[in-house]
Amino acid sequence: MAESVDTVPSPAEEERTPLDQDLSTYVYGIVPEDVQVSDDARGVATAPVRLVRHGEIAALVSEVALERPLGTPDDLVAHQQLLDATAAEVPVLPLRFGAVLTNRQAVVDELLGPYHDEFLAALDELEGRAEFVVKGRYDERAVLMEVLNENVEAAQL
Repeated sequence: MAESVDTVPSPAEEERTPLDQDLSTYVYGIVPEDVQVSDDARGVATAPVRLVRHGEIAALVSEVALERPLGTPDDLVAHQQLLDATAAEVPVLPLRFGAVLTNRQAVVDELLGPYHDEFLAALDELEGRAEFVVKGRYDERAVLMEVLNENVEAAQL
């Protein structure tokens, strides 16, 4: 299987000095390998989002500083917005918030490589499907009145 760790450095990677090498790789989700990421796609801490490809799948990733705590409201929103925008265009297998691996090579070695076939099968199954979230509200008083009108014993209580 062909594997590649995207090697095109982002502007931030080109400017990196030895002092800020304490970075890890944040993983958002798994997508088909032929996906293209927009240059303006941003993730946690407004980091540029890139792809790590392996075989017929890829992982949406960005770099995250090790000393930076995760879990701010902005981080959660960035994670969800990136996955929502991706899912609107292509099948995506989302990872839970906070999935961090050592580096891009670890994404291949520990995630994409060992589970390639399972991820590919799941992405194939999602192709052409959509998810809808439907929320409803009810008038509690009207529902209770309907129940009481239909159940004499409950009404007597």
